[in-house]
Amino acid sequence: MSNFRSVGLALVLGAFVQTASAKTSVNFSDLPASAQARISEAVARDSGLAQKWVRVRLSGSDTKPNNLFGFSIAASGDTVVVASRYFGCLEGGAYVFVKPATGWQDMTQTAKLIGSDFGPCGGSGFDEVAIDGNTIVAGPGPSGQTAYVFVEPENGWQDMTETAQLTANPNLYGLTSLAISGETVAVGYPLALGNEIGATAVFVEPPGGWQDTTQTAILTASDGASGDQLGWSVAIDGETVIAGAPNAEVNGLTWAGSVYAFNQPPAGWANMTQTTKLIGNPMIGVYLGACLSMSHGTAVACASTAAEIFVQPGAQLSVVNLPFGVLEIPPNAGAYSASISGNIVVIGTGGEYPTYYGAMFAWDRPSGGWQKVSSPDFQFWGKPSGGPQLIGYSVAASGSSLIAGAPGHKNSTGVAYLFMPK
Repeated sequence: MSNFRSVGLALVLGAFVQTASAKTSVNFSDLPASAQARISEAVARDSGLAQKWVRVRLSGSDTKPNNLFGFSIAASGDTVVVASRYFGCLEGGAYVFVKPATGWQDMTQTAKLIGSDFGPCGGSGFDEVAIDGNTIVAGPGPSGQTAYVFVEPENGWQDMTETAQLTANPNLYGLTSLAISGETVAVGYPLALGNEIGATAVFVEPPGGWQDTTQTAILTASDGASGDQLGWSVAIDGETVIAGAPNAEVNGLTWAGSVYAFNQPPAGWANMTQTTKLIGNPMIGVYLGACLSMSHGTAVACASTAAEIFVQPGAQLSVVNLPFGVLEIPPNAGAYSASISGNIVVIGTGGEYPTYYGAMFAWDRPSGGWQKVSSPDFQFWGKPSGGPQLIGYSVAASGSSLIAGAPGHKNSTGVAYLFMPK
C-alpha cells in the first residue's frame, strides 16, 4: 500500500489551528523561513475569499483515541459527512452533520451511519466517504471492498444502517477511494488486477432506487503496469470519471503519476479503458493523482510539489497533457487532499507541513481564469506548539464553507474544523 494515507498516523498528538487571510497581519515566526516568505507574499494579495472567518468544531459524540475521526470528509450543500475508522473495539462509521437553523456551531453529529454487518467489537468503520445531495456513500467496511449507500429518510438524517451495499467483482479489492455524482458511484480499487495495477468500478443506481448490486462497469488503463495503483483516488462529474495512478511511470520517470479520464459512452457505462490520459508536468517522485476532485468541467490533481488544474474544453475531458494551471504549495508540503466548490479550490497537506502539523490552503479562481502558477490566497495551518494533528489530511468545500479534517487530534481521536465567513 502506498504511504499517502498512512504516514505519520502513529505520531499524531494534537494542535491548534491558526487562520490567515489576505490583507491580514499574522505572525509566522513558528514556521520555516521559506514558508514565511511564501505565505507573507500570498496574504498580501487581493482575494475574493472572505477576509474574516469563524471556526467551529465538528466532533463525534462517541469517538475515542485512535478512531481517526476526520480521516475522510465530504460536503454537499448544508450537510457534512466525516469518516471515522476503527481501532480494536472502537467502532467507527460515517458521522453526518446538518447545518442548524441558527447556523454552524460547535456540535456533535446529527446522525451516525454504520454498516448492517458491523459487529460488536468487530473492528469496523469507514475510511472513505462521499456525498451528493441526499445520498452518502461510505466504505470499505469489514470486507475491505464494499461501498455502502445511505439515502436520507424523508424526515431527515438519523442513526441508520445502509440502504444498499455495492460489491465489485472478486478481482477488485482494497477499496481506497469513493465518489458520487447523481445516480453514479465510482469506487477505486488500487490493489486490484494483480501486482497492484489497479482499477475503478462504476455502479449505476437501478431504476427502482439503490439496492444491493454489483458493478455496472470496470474502468482500466490500457497501459496499466504493476504498482501503478489506478484508483488510488477517484472523482466524478456528470458523465466523466477520473482516476489517479500516483505510482505510474511517465516518459521513463518513475513515480511521476498520471490521471486517467473516462467519458461515459453514448449507450451507458460499460467495461472500457481510458478516453484520455492526463500527465501534467511529469517529474520523478511527484505522484500526480494522489488525490483528485472535479466539478463543473474543472479537475484538480494533487502532486507532492503542487496541485495541477485541468479544464475541460467542452462537455467532456479531451486529450490534454499539460495542466491549465498550477497551484503552488509551500516547499515539501505535499498535497494529501483536494476539493472544488464553485471558483474555490482547497488543498490539504496533511502530515508534512511542517512536520505532521498539517495545513489547508485555498485558491479563488482569478477573473481571467486559472493562472499558470498561482500562490495560495488563504491558508490555515497547525500551530507547532500544539503538536501534530494532521490538519488537512482530508478537506471539503461547499458553498462558502471550508472544512478540514484533523484525524490526529488528541491522540488520534480526531476532529473536523469548519470555517465560514464572518
